Amino acid sequence: MKQLIIKSLNVENFQKFQHEAFDFGEVETKITGRNRAGKTTVQSAMLWLLFGKDAYGQTDTGRGAFDIKRRENGEAIPHTDVTVEGLFLLDGKPIRLKRVLHEVWTKNNVYTGDETQCFVDDVPKQVGEYQTYISSIIEEEEFRMITGLGYFQSLPTAYKRNYLCTMGGVRSMEDIVAESGNESWKALLANISGRTLEDAIKQLAYERKELKKQLDRIDPAIQALQKVKPEPKDWDELETEKSGLQSILMDIDESLASSSKASALQQQEIKDLHKRVSDKRNEFYAITTKLTELKREALAKAQQELYDKDEELREKQRKLRSLMTQQGELAQDISALSAKKEQRNEEMKQLLEKYNSEQESVFMTTGAETICPLLAGHICDSQRLRDYMFENRQKAEAKFNVEKQQRIEAILAEGRSKRAERDEADRRLVEAQAEMESIDRQIEALQTIIGSMPSHKEENVDSNMLIIPGKAELEQKRIQVNADIAVLEEKIEQKEAAGKPDTAELTTRRREVNSRMESIITQLGAKDQIEKMEAEIARLEESGKKLAEQISELDNRELVAKEVNRAIMEDATTRVNKLFNMVRWQLFEQQKNGGYAEVCKATVDGVCNSLNYEARINAGIDICNAIARFKGFTAPLFIDNHESVNQSLPYVGQAIKCYVSNGDLTFEKID
Repeated sequence: MKQLIIKSLNVENFQKFQHEAFDFGEVETKITGRNRAGKTTVQSAMLWLLFGKDAYGQTDTGRGAFDIKRRENGEAIPHTDVTVEGLFLLDGKPIRLKRVLHEVWTKNNVYTGDETQCFVDDVPKQVGEYQTYISSIIEEEEFRMITGLGYFQSLPTAYKRNYLCTMGGVRSMEDIVAESGNESWKALLANISGRTLEDAIKQLAYERKELKKQLDRIDPAIQALQKVKPEPKDWDELETEKSGLQSILMDIDESLASSSKASALQQQEIKDLHKRVSDKRNEFYAITTKLTELKREALAKAQQELYDKDEELREKQRKLRSLMTQQGELAQDISALSAKKEQRNEEMKQLLEKYNSEQESVFMTTGAETICPLLAGHICDSQRLRDYMFENRQKAEAKFNVEKQQRIEAILAEGRSKRAERDEADRRLVEAQAEMESIDRQIEALQTIIGSMPSHKEENVDSNMLIIPGKAELEQKRIQVNADIAVLEEKIEQKEAAGKPDTAELTTRRREVNSRMESIITQLGAKDQIEKMEAEIARLEESGKKLAEQISELDNRELVAKEVNRAIMEDATTRVNKLFNMVRWQLFEQQKNGGYAEVCKATVDGVCNSLNYEARINAGIDICNAIARFKGFTAPLFIDNHESVNQSLPYVGQAIKCYVSNGDLTFEKID
């Protein structure tokens, strides 16, 4: 296994250290000292030497940089360079590394910034070359995973899962299915056709959801048909009565015909009139049936429209809730931006006062340049001494003016920064307020629309208010056909009455029978309507049955997919956990809906978030050991607060253990 060992570290002006030299044992080093004595600073110095960042991953320059320079009385010391030099062993071969943060000053003594200087075995290197050299030994990310107890745990869940699965050599879904010998699993794999198992489960859930939507529409449709379906009658009895009435009519017609056989021509005319009456009656029946069918269709359409209108209302209510959520979040943003703007204005005001104070400051002299420096209180008449003291006063005044200008430039730079932040906050505040006004208008409009929209859930359709296309024309035509029948019957009566015996009784009887016949025909017209509606209901029920079967089939396939997924999860978890001695990784977590969510939780004896400090430290060592074995590389592992651990796991490489005590910083080497 490749091994990187730190032997020594020389630090100058790095944070709290002015000039310190530290030696490390190749196996183990114990660093002891009180809080804030510099234990973590030692680790930061080593990491800055290697990667230009401290123990917390912060860089030495730019926004969010850590305070790298040593300070006195809270102020950085000018004209001082930060230097860290370290001696390392890489597989036994010594390597000397050095990094310097050098201050750059002009000839006029104006500070213009810092530059980084790097050295490998005392040979100067460009920063890019130096970083490439360090990366050739090990990348920063993996170095921190190997040497930082909690670093791997702090990484995003997806990254940790992928890294662990790579370490464990997790098998593919195809291999697990083939090994199982389960035919339903193999059928599922064949059906996936190149998709991932996760996508297949999502597709099954989507298809089931869509089928469920179709199934949910069937019951309302059946109920709507049941609502408008006419009441059934004793159709056989009506048909029997109709046949009896037809026989009576035939008898009456025969009786009337026999009593009016004036001539063959008259009989033929009467026969033709009866034929026309029969045709008109059939036409009347057809019109009545058509009107009934149109009314049923209009009623079903109205019921469906009510159902669809409720869906529109629900959609608008959902949109209103979403807008109100956005409104609340935006209100919080506006409050925060307003506070930030006010804070920056106040800071700019304070800077302006500080600027004016600096501008008004002048160099003050006490007149001591005329006092002899050798004889206190004696007025010196030596022109040479007076010239000397005057020259010193000019130098002091020049130094005062330079420092004053530096302070003014610093105030102006800070003021420009505060103004930029204030302007940015103001710009974002204007945008947020405009967006809030837009959302307010949308909410008000939606509330008005929702308030004006009725709920049709329990509403019944008034059959008298239905809009039936062609109804007026059909009604008018039916009236006309009925009138035509009356006219024809009147003609028949006239012809039959001409020159014949009184047939008033027969005629009255025939009118009564005809009236009843028309009533029966109208009632029988509903029979066809009921049969059509019952056929549609049967079709819907059959469709519902098929949909239920399809949903059940999808449920079974989803169950199989989840079984395969669980097998993959269990296999992945087993393979990963074989790499660790103490830690057990939970890579999947069952949800309330029966599915599994991808997680990445390190547990010790089943406990994850409530581990004591000893368990956290040992779990971190176990993780670092596993990653080091996987990468075939070890580096110095810093273990902070080691005094809280009775017995720690052994580390595969060099261990640097930090203990809190009441004394000064001390080092104990173990080689």
